[in-house]
Order: sequence, then C-alpha cells, then structure tokens
Amino acid sequence: MSDSIEKKIDRILFYLESDDSTGHIGLAEQTQINTKDITDIKTRNRIVIGVAAVIGFIGGNILNILKFFKLFL
Repeated sequence: MSDSIEKKIDRILFYLESDDSTGHIGLAEQTQINTKDITDIKTRNRIVIGVAAVIGFIGGNILNILKFFKLFL
C-alpha cells in the first residue's frame, strides 16, 4: 500500500519540479516563465499605446497650427 502512495507522490513531484537531466520543466518553473512573459507583453502593450498617444498628440497639434495659419483646410 505504501509503495503505491510513494509512486503517486513521485508522479506528482515529477510534474511539480524541474528535472535538468531530462529537460523537463516543472509546473512551478513554468508558472514563473509564464508570469514573466505575461508581464513583458503587458509592458510592451503599454509602450505601444503610449507611443500612439504621443504621435496622435503631435499630429493633432501640427494640424491645429496649419489651420491657424490657414495652410490646411
């Protein structure tokens, strides 16, 4: 009976812990990798949104200056 329980515990540990000799990535390490990747994606999206806002702001001001001097529309 205890041998069966040990096998089940070993199987659970196999999924949880990374094994460098086989190249298996455990659940704990994979969770850390995924969390880092998600954080990177969120940061990249914030940068893209910020750049788009700055470009829109500059473009809008250029159009307003051109309208003021009656060079556009």
